[in-house]
Amino acid sequence: MIASFEQLSDILCSIGHFSKAYDLLESAMKVIPSDPVLHELIARVAFIMENFDKCISHNKKAADMKPNNCANNNSDIGLAYYRLGLQQANNKHFDMAFKHCRLALTENPRYANAMVNMGLIYRYQNAGLDA
Repeated sequence: MIASFEQLSDILCSIGHFSKAYDLLESAMKVIPSDPVLHELIARVAFIMENFDKCISHNKKAADMKPNNCANNNSDIGLAYYRLGLQQANNKHFDMAFKHCRLALTENPRYANAMVNMGLIYRYQNAGLDA
């Protein structure tokens, strides 16, 4: 069933109906409230819609549901905090972005997405060598 929701939300997003995709996934959440993949799908659409608070919230819920396999969630949370920091010009968000990317790398030291996300933050902070 989750695969069907994912396909339908992908179709809606591909034609620019992000709000409809988000609403569809939120409705699915009422039927299947404890599925981490569904939270990840909602987080992805929220990120596309630049609703970074919801993206962070849903990735955190997914991570809580699978604590031993959440490097991707922590990396995505880091990226969302980075974008939130850019949006709000708030350095605290960049600190949170680093924190979550480091958590992802603690779980999986070779997780490339977390490394790339940290590189984006370093580059924004004019720390080219660290990037």
